[in-house]
Amino acid sequence: MRSVALQLVEESDTLSIESMDDVSGQELLRKKLGEELDKNHTVELASALEFKPLALVQAAAYIRQRAPRCSVQQYQEEFGKSDRERTGLLDYDGGRLQRKEAKNSILIT
Repeated sequence: MRSVALQLVEESDTLSIESMDDVSGQELLRKKLGEELDKNHTVELASALEFKPLALVQAAAYIRQRAPRCSVQQYQEEFGKSDRERTGLLDYDGGRLQRKEAKNSILIT
């Protein structure tokens, strides 16, 4: 079995991406999902993901990959299910995981 080395990115090689405004975030989520959705669930999920583009795209990809077994509503329920589980994931440092400014929504997603 071949071992894979984890190579971390230097701080000078990172690019900061800000949150989108609520309208743009909802539109990105809708476009990535590629279907007409219940607007209320889309709004709630985009907000829960802090309108972070990476989190929105990751969530949409997961939902599309698992459709029809996973809807926006089901994803949102799983996302908000257990603060304890989410906190455990965020506290785990994986030995070398460096989480400088990554938002919780991106890591949890």
